[in-house]
Amino acid sequence: MLLFTLHGLFYVIGWAMEGRLIKELMDWKIFGIANFPGVISLLAGLAMWVTSLPGLRRINFELFFYPTNYM
Repeated sequence: MLLFTLHGLFYVIGWAMEGRLIKELMDWKIFGIANFPGVISLLAGLAMWVTSLPGLRRINFELFFYPTNYM
């Protein structure tokens, strides 16, 4: 996760230094590279990583252990 985060962070820093940050993040291309899905997946990965840390799992043990009947 550290390498993924550094990869995304270095791109964001580079775009910010060139003044193209908002354009690069919000430009959704049909052909070529669209960066917004990468931002979404990086944030989702970071959220999953943070919620899997032992301290958070111990505090919210019931959320992960007991099955839900909502499905």
